[in-house]
Amino acid sequence: AAAVLEREFGTNTAFVDNTHNDRGWGPRTFKNFKAAADEAAASRLYAGIHYRFAIEGGKPQGQCAAQAVLALRFKR
Repeated sequence: AAAVLEREFGTNTAFVDNTHNDRGWGPRTFKNFKAAADEAAASRLYAGIHYRFAIEGGKPQGQCAAQAVLALRFKR
């Protein structure tokens, strides 16, 4: 998702994520989409969901998927 958002909004677009404000976690500020993606990837390690090698392998896999999506031509 980060690569697709970068294509649409630019690589240095800062943003605030308010997704979990209702849980009392407060807003999360990111300097760009890659920083958010890196934090999301690391959270999978801390939660015990993935091992580090799976996270590091998943990043290029995500880039590959993003490039495939960005290469699609949609009807308007």
